[in-house]
Amino acid sequence: MTLIKGVLIPVDEDEPIKLVEFEQGDLAAQQLYVGGYIERVQGFRPPCAFTFNEEGKNMNLPLNRRGTLALWVHRSEFIDHDVLVGEVLIVGPTNERTGEITSAPDELIELFFNTPKYKYMVKTIGENGWNGNGVTFTDCWKAYNDALALARRWQLVERVKVVAA
Repeated sequence: MTLIKGVLIPVDEDEPIKLVEFEQGDLAAQQLYVGGYIERVQGFRPPCAFTFNEEGKNMNLPLNRRGTLALWVHRSEFIDHDVLVGEVLIVGPTNERTGEITSAPDELIELFFNTPKYKYMVKTIGENGWNGNGVTFTDCWKAYNDALALARRWQLVERVKVVAA
């Protein structure tokens, strides 16, 4: 059976994020990671899927700030419109042919677990490329947070991304 790699983002910010593995199709393992029935939201840049407890808000689970920051960067339509609560598991996109989920993109695994310095890039309305300001961070969540703060202040920003510096 195929092993799926996922990035588990605990709600407790004192706990580090973890690289986890489970067998493809093992719904029980995914439910165990998020503490209940699962729901997924697709992310982009790179393609991924945010998995979380579909009843989390009804259960008054606490805000997962890091999971929400990641969702807002990788799916900008959600910025200031929705948040993730409880544990969050990032996996890859669903294989359109088989309907099975895939492993979290190598790009995200590398970014979260093997990157010593981060920077953010912005894409502004009417521009084709991405631009940055040269500021670097040693904490990826600080880079995510600052990228989103800039997007709120500067209305020409339509997308942000966090990359290795």
